[in-house]
Amino acid sequence: MKLPAQRRKYGLELNITPLIDLVFLLNIFFLVATYFIRNDQLGAVDLPSAGQAREENTEAPGRLIVTITADGQMTSSGKTISTDDFALFLQETLSQHGETGTEIRIRADRAAPYSLVEPLLIKAAEMGVTKIRFAVLQGGG
Repeated sequence: MKLPAQRRKYGLELNITPLIDLVFLLNIFFLVATYFIRNDQLGAVDLPSAGQAREENTEAPGRLIVTITADGQMTSSGKTISTDDFALFLQETLSQHGETGTEIRIRADRAAPYSLVEPLLIKAAEMGVTKIRFAVLQGGG
């Protein structure tokens, strides 16, 4: 019985399918990791609800997010801050983005006293910031 002659392949054959799979898995990993890091920095607070709330889809380049928890702790960018630290962060943001490009987003717990929010508003007004927004839940409750 005569066996068919096999042709001999010369050169190098490259299979990139596993490489493509790896790149897609890395993309998914970094997307998920970025999502969790961003949400972890924001912290969990029980936001108040507002009847006239609207969804904000635009991302301001000079947005400074301040989170105030129910026990009165203020954080920004994952760091615990005081009112004086807030003024320093705000000054730095203003120097980078100017008064028109700077926005302050206050995420205060519904149980947080207004006496913690008021100094932030006064300091922002003194420094010339006019875009101040409060994070709230949609709904009139």
